[in-house]
Amino acid sequence: MKTEQDLRVLKTLEHIKSGFSLCVSQKTFKSITIKDISTAAKVNRSTFYTYYTDKYHLRDELVKATLQDLDHAIDLTFITFDDQSSSQTRSVIVQHLEHLWSQKEWYLLLWNKNLELYVFEDMQSLLENKIRNIFTQEDEDEFSERKELFARLYASTTMSILKWWYEVAPTTSAAKVADIIYNHWELGMHRTFF
Repeated sequence: MKTEQDLRVLKTLEHIKSGFSLCVSQKTFKSITIKDISTAAKVNRSTFYTYYTDKYHLRDELVKATLQDLDHAIDLTFITFDDQSSSQTRSVIVQHLEHLWSQKEWYLLLWNKNLELYVFEDMQSLLENKIRNIFTQEDEDEFSERKELFARLYASTTMSILKWWYEVAPTTSAAKVADIIYNHWELGMHRTFF
């Protein structure tokens, strides 16, 4: 019985998320009402209020869950500066890209100016912080200016490539995008810093 109820709750939350997505794709967040979301989600307003206090709570929870998922899905510990196998590195990048591709429509919605948030920048900051954490684990000395620049460049380049892939070159395979990232890493940024 509990599992059936849990499945109904998950389905309802997914309907609300879908309704929210539809609304954001059509108009600005400021102009969206709870009625709009409920109608698009095919739930009544009281059902919406069972789970969220208002549209801001809904938006914040969806963004928070997305950032947590990204944080768990992307493991950047492969970024080491020794001579590790390029095929091993590419394989990890392909796995990450396949996960990111599965989130394409959702990410594009979150990057939509109608949402009236800067989720793209939040995702970039998350990647920067993951790289900073790798540096501090590897090296106990002070976080240098060059390491900070590297973290920012890696994160901004990765996010720019991801956005390019989604918007400009969606037929490009994850393996080909991994090659682009790896070659940029190996022939560009990596040579500059190390």
